[in-house]
Amino acid sequence: SNSSSNGEEGIQVAIRMRPLNDREGEHRRVWKVLPKYASITQTSTDGQPLPEKIMGRTFFKYDKTFPEQSTTKDVYDSVAKGIVSSVVSG
Repeated sequence: SNSSSNGEEGIQVAIRMRPLNDREGEHRRVWKVLPKYASITQTSTDGQPLPEKIMGRTFFKYDKTFPEQSTTKDVYDSVAKGIVSSVVSG
């Protein structure tokens, strides 16, 4: 969560790209996580970036992004741990 100077909490939006399951594994992923830019972008079936990024259609920005090799612990430590600690401590 984001804390402002007046003690209010903000909402963060984070996504984790899950690995393809067995049924989906036959297909190539057409979305790529760009953790450095906290975004995801659509790619061609051969993994190349599309020539034009259209915000909200082929390119999306978030507060945090996690690629498919990220663990549940990675996501928890980065996103939820502070919230849980805050709730538990009152």
